[in-house]
Amino acid sequence: MNLPKCPSCYEDYVRRVHREGLLERLLSLFYIYPFRCQLCSTRFQARQPGVKYVRIDEDRRAYERIPVSYGAILSVEREHSEGVVKDISLGGCSIDTPTSLSPGTILQLGLQPPGYKDGITIDAALVRSSHAGCIGLEFIRFKDDQRSRLKDLVRSLHFGNTAPVLLPS
Repeated sequence: MNLPKCPSCYEDYVRRVHREGLLERLLSLFYIYPFRCQLCSTRFQARQPGVKYVRIDEDRRAYERIPVSYGAILSVEREHSEGVVKDISLGGCSIDTPTSLSPGTILQLGLQPPGYKDGITIDAALVRSSHAGCIGLEFIRFKDDQRSRLKDLVRSLHFGNTAPVLLPS
């Protein structure tokens, strides 16, 4: 099955996402499905004649998680703790950490992937899940060029580069 290309950035790294609303459900009768670009976040519809998607409730994420192992610093108010990022996407990540955080907590996150001298800072991340030393985060807000730096990291991980390729903004 060939996935469509993103109409904004023309990359083929897209993921079929959950249908929202009656219109998208009706369009799927005509093989028109919603997709999200994993690099630029554009949500769009594309026709895929003859393709039927089976609903899977387990994973309703809009972004594919890529397995990694990076150091991380979590900051909540004036408290700092360390963790290890297990997987990452443009929309969030999972972190192993001994720190207990409740769902709904907003924190600042510093990532230290190899090849990024200054790391990547997520200004605001929301704790979506927390259990047995692992938290799931959704990225909410970035400062300056940090989102584009994360996008470059995800692109390099997806295309199999061992070191990130930093593209001009």
